[in-house]
Amino acid sequence: MQFLTAGFGKSAIYYQINNIFDNSFWFTGKQNLSLHFKHTFNILNEDKPFGFTIKILENNPAVIANTYRQHKIDQGEFVTLAEKAKIVPEVTKLYGAPFIYGEMN
Repeated sequence: MQFLTAGFGKSAIYYQINNIFDNSFWFTGKQNLSLHFKHTFNILNEDKPFGFTIKILENNPAVIANTYRQHKIDQGEFVTLAEKAKIVPEVTKLYGAPFIYGEMN
């Protein structure tokens, strides 16, 4: 997926990148949340467009997932897991999206 989020209290920062290659990013903060981002312009990808979207959302996994889903719909790229399973049946083993929980240090 082309997005990541970090929850902080009642809010979450949603970061969506259009070109997922050659990027580094990290979050820091105890009292305040900070996002650090670095993109390396690679000679092999110099013609690829670079862009990103940052949004502050409610810290709710459903709100975050629906934001990304709507982006894919708007781009004409949304495909259901059932549609993918028609092409690659093994994808049914992936039902249920992964969600990583953890504390920021």
